[in-house]
Amino acid sequence: MTTVPAICMQAQDYYLTFAGAGSGPAVSTVKVENVNKGTEITINGTDILHLIPATTGVELMTDNPEDGIRFLPNPVTDNSRMQFKLPSPGNTVITIIDITGREIAARNDFLAEGVHTYRIDGAGKGIYFVLVNSGKYSVRGRLVSNGFNNDRINLVYENTAPAVIRKNEPEDSKGEVMMGYSDGDRLKFTGMTENAGTVITEVITANKTVTFDFVPCKDKDNNVYPAVKIGTQVWMGTNLKTTKFNDGTAIPYVTDDYAWYQLRDPAFCWFSHDEAKYRNICGGIYNYYAVATGNLCPTGWKVPSYNDWRDLEQYLIANGYNYDGTKSDNKIGKSLASTAMIALVLVPPVPFTWEATTYTGTPGNTDFPPKRNSTGFSALPAGLRGASGNFMNLGITGPWWSSTSETMTFAWYRWVQNANEGLSTSSTYKWGGFGVRCIKE
Repeated sequence: MTTVPAICMQAQDYYLTFAGAGSGPAVSTVKVENVNKGTEITINGTDILHLIPATTGVELMTDNPEDGIRFLPNPVTDNSRMQFKLPSPGNTVITIIDITGREIAARNDFLAEGVHTYRIDGAGKGIYFVLVNSGKYSVRGRLVSNGFNNDRINLVYENTAPAVIRKNEPEDSKGEVMMGYSDGDRLKFTGMTENAGTVITEVITANKTVTFDFVPCKDKDNNVYPAVKIGTQVWMGTNLKTTKFNDGTAIPYVTDDYAWYQLRDPAFCWFSHDEAKYRNICGGIYNYYAVATGNLCPTGWKVPSYNDWRDLEQYLIANGYNYDGTKSDNKIGKSLASTAMIALVLVPPVPFTWEATTYTGTPGNTDFPPKRNSTGFSALPAGLRGASGNFMNLGITGPWWSSTSETMTFAWYRWVQNANEGLSTSSTYKWGGFGVRCIKE
């Protein structure tokens, strides 16, 4: 049995274990995202996740440097402490940028190997992205501030003792990983095996085993997609990124704008033709002719029809997923939209997330936190390729094709937008380029 430090023994502590449903495969890894706090860790499927009240004042980290930066508190009003772990000593650059990509603060320190803590003072109201670069090591995190200091941010190095959260256990016991948690926080769990993955979102109120009902979803490029169950439907939890049809045939890749505009055959591309930056984030961009082949999704999956999308919309509205809890009209965009922050490797670094807005209940702000990505659908503003071949709306729009044709030249699609509260529907030219979310047949 794991010994828990006395400081952590409070009524709000929870212990979670993970399992595959029935006699299903063992869980390999679990990515745990705290939707409310913007923090995440990835742990082994055999680990015990120990949720500790964030009010203890102890910043909790894993021993995996890839897990990123931890903030306490987050959101912040006055000051927050951030903590990260360097795998090796080196010159370390810390940069804070705002939602527009403007640099707010920076400092350069030579740091030893291990865990380091900085205090962040004076953040004005808004969302900030913190990037830490040291040689080949790079991590990033998001800080939400409710302060009123007009961006006069100071970074103060504190060099406190590291907080160790993973413990070496006897061979016959499970490891324990600790994570900060407040009552009411929504956690998103992505459990993965070699050939399948499943997404579950939940507000934890007791010790429990989180059970993943794995649904195999693997394309001909051997990409494995997590699945998310919403009502009676099972959807991909990320956008499709295959370069091949499900019979193994390559999908033509088209770069030239005019050739894309003229084409009336299947084609795909990556946003701005930058596979390294966008493939694993945004997925592929496909024209409707690729969709119409019926062979685009992995075997056993399909591109959703107009009616499939309508059924998703109606289920979410009827079951309280509108941001305001009502059960009429279409206000489900926030429940579908991811809360993840992704900083693209550009000079200067540019955050890729929903562009901020002041419109109530939309993906472009952090209001109504219990509703944010409550479905686990995790829609990202992946942008699109217009009918003329131009790329647009990265950070603004997340569009997906339906399989339903409207006319000889138009087909239906659905989309979520940063400043729009709903899941919108429209039709466009079949030679336009959108993302694809497959649904289980």
